[in-house]
Amino acid sequence: MRKNHIFHVVVKEIRKIYPGECFDLYKKKINAFLETTKGRDAYRQVAYSLKLMKEIPNSADRFSRYINHISTKYKRRYALMDEIKGL
Repeated sequence: MRKNHIFHVVVKEIRKIYPGECFDLYKKKINAFLETTKGRDAYRQVAYSLKLMKEIPNSADRFSRYINHISTKYKRRYALMDEIKGL
């Protein structure tokens, strides 16, 4: 868990300077996590990462497309859909 906290802190510090790269880092991390992990607690972590990802400057369009991708690919993971609704 500490590893995730450090990741979020570092990205938060550099996201204004490197928004595209930070977006890609989050995307890679979230994709890998969703491929290997299931369960409500895991989906809460994904939702938290997505919330921080959404705050990256100039990424609104990319974020919307990414949320649509997740919603389509994992539509049968109802707990995930519940955790990310409203993002």
